Amino acid sequence: MLVLLTTSFLAVGNWIPGYLKMLSITGGMPVFWSFSILPAPINIAHALFFILLSIVSFFYSFTKKEHDYWFSSMVLLGISLTPIRWIYDLFAGILLLAEERTFSRPKFLAVGISILSPWLLILAPESIRWNLAVIGLPLFWAATLLLFIIFENIQAK
Repeated sequence: MLVLLTTSFLAVGNWIPGYLKMLSITGGMPVFWSFSILPAPINIAHALFFILLSIVSFFYSFTKKEHDYWFSSMVLLGISLTPIRWIYDLFAGILLLAEERTFSRPKFLAVGISILSPWLLILAPESIRWNLAVIGLPLFWAATLLLFIIFENIQAK
């Protein structure tokens, strides 16, 4: 990483200020879209749900001495609460599967539904399609993560 960072500084120069300035451009859009899309009490519940899911996943991963669910919950927290500029950012939920080696039938079904969920957006009216994607796709992946944890606990018993 140090070699790559050094060579990029040598090739491009001091690009970090320009990059940070580009990240600060919102184009008139709110930074936290999910907060502006949802009404006041629901937007707080939405944020708290993903924060609590991250905390629970962290402790679950810590007690199991594996990082699978902690990493997944951090990805979910990122795609649900932080700035999303392009639709493909919402598909980062597929990273939940990065550490998964085997799929039971219920896990396979949950993953299949989550992967196919963006196709449900074509059924929504165009006026609410983007808002539905910003809120709905992270919720599909959160349900998948919760099902993974539940199925793993059932299999362990």
